[in-house]
Amino acid sequence: MKVIFFDIDGVLNSNKFICNNPGETVDRKNVKNLADVVKATDAKLVAIFNWRKEVMKDPVCDERAQELILKLKEEGLVISDVTPPQEHISGKYEDYGRCFEVKDYVDQHDVDRLVILDDMDSDWDRVGLADYWINTENTVKGFSESDAREVINILNS
Repeated sequence: MKVIFFDIDGVLNSNKFICNNPGETVDRKNVKNLADVVKATDAKLVAIFNWRKEVMKDPVCDERAQELILKLKEEGLVISDVTPPQEHISGKYEDYGRCFEVKDYVDQHDVDRLVILDDMDSDWDRVGLADYWINTENTVKGFSESDAREVINILNS
């Protein structure tokens, strides 16, 4: 299974987008770039952002989660899963952090290929995942077309 682990801030938006679009948290252009990757790779989307559990609730009541789900749906995308919550990770590893959430997910699932889309280094090297991290540029654009091409090459190699 191919998996794209993704954050929201600095990936599906940027500082510029947030400033120019009050009340919105997801840039359709960045979602389109993500959709291009999913269509080219048949990868599954796994959320790693802090409020990820909100997108899996039924019904989804959180406004950010509703916006994300709607904009993903417009491009034919769905979130397949989320990384394990903090309470699942606590005590299992020597520390807690996003890197351990992703490592735990990879260890517990049949992941053949993966990428991590995040604008921050969550200590990926600490758990052997630094080579899978795509550092998106959070200030101006977030997940760009060139990032998308790089991810397609990684997932399809």
